[in-house]
Formats: sequence, structure tokens, C-alpha cells
Amino acid sequence: MTPVLCDIRAKARQLVGQFRSSTLAKDKLVSVQKQLGRPTLKLLQEVETRWNRTYNMLQRLVDLREPVGAALASLNMEITTLTSAEFTTISGCAPPQNAGANASRGDGKNRSSSGQRNGRTSIKAAKREAPHTPINEHHVIGNATGP
Repeated sequence: MTPVLCDIRAKARQLVGQFRSSTLAKDKLVSVQKQLGRPTLKLLQEVETRWNRTYNMLQRLVDLREPVGAALASLNMEITTLTSAEFTTISGCAPPQNAGANASRGDGKNRSSSGQRNGRTSIKAAKREAPHTPINEHHVIGNATGP
């Protein structure tokens, strides 16, 4: 990662962290989104163990650029926000939003349309495919009767 992207990532993490940890900031962001007639979305925090989470965090910041700016202005918070050039850099680096939508949905649940997660069939999908057969005690211990 280039030094420029590292700086942008650090600023984004700080900005998102402030909104995630402050109830006042969260509420203001929701309020601004409603005033603008937008769907209510939360900022996503980067998670070190998820390779795509940095992208998700930056993409959500781009999507919520206007509401975040308005919320910050009304809260008078002393946070370094991303510049217009930094938002342009993020937008230029990120793949199209729907690229690999089945491979990673951004919620940590990587699935294909068949109910598979990371190449394995999920338990719920397996239950849908194979009906449940109840097991009675004769299947387990046979027909033996004890004293």
C-alpha cells in the first residue's frame, strides 16, 4: 500500500471510529440521512482479519460523504476529515461496487447462491436439502429390552 493510501486509511479509521464510538455522532448521522431522504446506513469499521473490510469501510465513507460532512459540521467535532482529493483517490482505487457481490457481501458471510460459504455447504442449506428424519430409541439401542 502506498504512503498516500496509508494516510487515507488512517484518517478513515479515525473518522469511522469516532462515529462508531459516539452515540451523539451516530444519532446525528442517522438524522442527517433521514433529512436528506437517504436510507439509514452505518459506517463500517475496518477489521484486520477481513481483507475486503478496508474496501468496505472506504466505499461506505464515499457513499455517505455528504451526510458525514453535514453531521461533522453540526457536531463541531475536531476530527480530520477526508479531503476532496482523498475521496477522489478512494473512488479511483476501488473496484465497481457490485464486483464479486456473491464472493463477499461485506457482512462477513461469504456465500454463493447455493448456500455455500467459502466452498462449504452451510448447515442451513444442508437442512433444506435433506429432510429431517426423527431418530427413535430403536435406532439407537435396537429392540433389546432390559430388566
